[in-house]
Amino acid sequence: MGAERPPISFLIMNNLSGVVSTRLSRMEICKFPFGPHIQPKWLSASRPIRIYENNNLNKKLIRSENKNRAIIYQWTNLITGKIYIGSAWNGASILLSYWTPSLLRRNFAIYYNINYYGIFNFALAIIEDLGVTDSVTKEFILSREQHYLDLLFKNYPHQAINLPPKKDTTKVDVATILKIFD
Repeated sequence: MGAERPPISFLIMNNLSGVVSTRLSRMEICKFPFGPHIQPKWLSASRPIRIYENNNLNKKLIRSENKNRAIIYQWTNLITGKIYIGSAWNGASILLSYWTPSLLRRNFAIYYNINYYGIFNFALAIIEDLGVTDSVTKEFILSREQHYLDLLFKNYPHQAINLPPKKDTTKVDVATILKIFD
């Protein structure tokens, strides 16, 4: 039994020439220009609400579909299979920040992975759309993100890009995170 092969549209879209900017290819930041790609695992019980398999070609679509939406999202590294779970009060602004060079220099595991493997070797999925930004509380967004983090650490602990919870706690402290938002 071999591994499942991705659909042909997935292979074609991820091997288009010109997806990698000439500036990036000259700088040789990315070690893996195009794969080898694996079929991503999604943490949602059913198929995610929206999937963007070729992020560079779908930036405008990502912006328009997630503008002013509270979302839970998942980045999947298509080379290693590692998974990152995040939440956003305004989906478009957070998701598009992953293309901002100044943010990618921050010392976070997801940024390191994107810099090392290249954003074109990641698939993005919106695993839960919580509604219009103003209709959802920050506590609810964080509780839904925590639900998916619990799934990630329970079912795929070695595939997590997110940091695991500390030994003496199993949950993210919502009060501490809300202080960061304010």
